[in-house]
Amino acid sequence: MGHLAIILAFCFGSLFGTSPEADLLFAGDAMMHQAQIDAARTIDKEYDYSECFSGLSKIITSADFAVVNLETPCAGGRYSGYPCFNAPASYPKALKSAGFDLMLTANNHCLDRHDNGLLKTITCLDSLGIAHTGTFRNITERNKSVPLIRTINGFKIAFINYTYGTNGIRLTTDAHVDYIDRQQIKQDIADARNNGAELICVCTHWGEEYRLLPSASQKSLADYIIKCGADMIIGSHPHVIQPMEIRTLPDGKKVLVVYSLGNFISNMKT
Repeated sequence: MGHLAIILAFCFGSLFGTSPEADLLFAGDAMMHQAQIDAARTIDKEYDYSECFSGLSKIITSADFAVVNLETPCAGGRYSGYPCFNAPASYPKALKSAGFDLMLTANNHCLDRHDNGLLKTITCLDSLGIAHTGTFRNITERNKSVPLIRTINGFKIAFINYTYGTNGIRLTTDAHVDYIDRQQIKQDIADARNNGAELICVCTHWGEEYRLLPSASQKSLADYIIKCGADMIIGSHPHVIQPMEIRTLPDGKKVLVVYSLGNFISNMKT
């Protein structure tokens, strides 16, 4: 059905030296290649992805909050893999059933089915009761819902999601994608803190595909995001695992930087 890669799970509390604690879990890119679509097809021409995550659901549900990068539109119509993805609604439904609480949608494939596909994906996730951030119907909706803040085991934690680009596909309607914009990131972090967020997690879709070490641009942006006040940076896009580190700032504050989680599930053989 595909390849399962890294899951990052850690305890907010033990990591940052506070008490009580909350367990957060992050998974990398949830891809949807053609072989995955073909393997999920059932006799009655539906699509069932439940077996993909059955061996991991106990791990995922054991976390207090689990996040995954949904790197495919779910736009209905003809389903397809690379280069222009489009997955059945049963795919995010299976991810939700496996225990994921939040899906990140700002990535380079979110416009594979153009604006209409972005809008249909949002409608799909809303209909399934799945929280999501990174793409929006319009700027008004974006401004009302960013930063997304959840209270997890008593902690107020903010999640913000940005992408470096969308494979050259441009928006033609009022639909909105959160592209990496330093001034916007700075403002969103400030807004999160002003709204009471104790932990701010910035999820960045960045870097160069298949490169095992972070690029200079990743390092530069990480430095900037930390300077703006983020507590965690969780990266995706390169499809391989890149280094992670805990930085200790001059004031003693610790910041977790994960440059790339790699793929969570895909059909990328190498």
